Amino acid sequence: MGLSPACLTFDRSPIVQTIRRAEPQDAECITALVTEAYTPYIARIGKKPAPMLEDYRQVLQDNETF
Repeated sequence: MGLSPACLTFDRSPIVQTIRRAEPQDAECITALVTEAYTPYIARIGKKPAPMLEDYRQVLQDNETF
């Protein structure tokens, strides 16, 4: 597994960091991050945790997500 290098790019400026609204093209990276974060819990609870069941393209379309 692992995140795509495209998901790991960000401005490394020590002066200013900006939080921005997530865009549709961010859905793939959000899904990858959720998968990385929650996969270890599948064995413990016997199923995928709820965040792994979300369609993040739809979440981004329906909600203000930052």
